[in-house]
Amino acid sequence: MSLDKIITISLSNINLEGGNVMHALKKSDLGFAGFEEAYFSWIKKDFIKAWKRHNKMTMNLVVPLGNVRFIFASDDKSHFKSIIIVA
Repeated sequence: MSLDKIITISLSNINLEGGNVMHALKKSDLGFAGFEEAYFSWIKKDFIKAWKRHNKMTMNLVVPLGNVRFIFASDDKSHFKSIIIVA
């Protein structure tokens, strides 16, 4: 994986009287490559949660609430990229 291919996109927020709606992903979004599955996960404060590295898929990571720091490693683990998402 090339670290320069990582992109971040802010979630759209639709303000409604009965409660806001956050638009996470649509096929017209930059970087959308389709998907077959979706998962949701909670991460406890100050914990580290790792995901398996996938060689042949695009991962769409969505942070709807809170702050998350993602650390990505190059194929040979010689370069790292850290991104902090504040939702």
